[in-house]
Amino acid sequence: MDKTEGCKVLVIHHMKSVGEIIQKMFDKRGDEVLFASDGQQALDIAERDRPDLIFVYPLLPNLDGFEFYERLKKLPIHSETPVVFYWTRFREEMNEKIRNIGAAGYLMQPFTQDELIEVRDTVLRGDTYFVSE
Repeated sequence: MDKTEGCKVLVIHHMKSVGEIIQKMFDKRGDEVLFASDGQQALDIAERDRPDLIFVYPLLPNLDGFEFYERLKKLPIHSETPVVFYWTRFREEMNEKIRNIGAAGYLMQPFTQDELIEVRDTVLRGDTYFVSE
């Protein structure tokens, strides 16, 4: 089975409206989309629902995106789950930090549905995706 067909995606953002926009982009692809608005809620959902892919905004309440990532990767069921960070602007230091922790990618907002799906498919195939200026 093709890993890029109909996967379960967890989208994490502190603003529900942003999460809903991203959710609609994935829905059009036939993915099951889960949503969390803070890092602890996301960790609970990830443990319970075992998503195939996670998109996380770094600035979250309770656990920020980096704390969430660190705790997630300690869970044996998620040691290989690809995580893509997304943010509203390019910062080389953020790009490097995300690379250095072992995340699957970094995507800059705003992005189109085509860009989001390209990133999704790329990381599900086992490759990485990082933005550049």
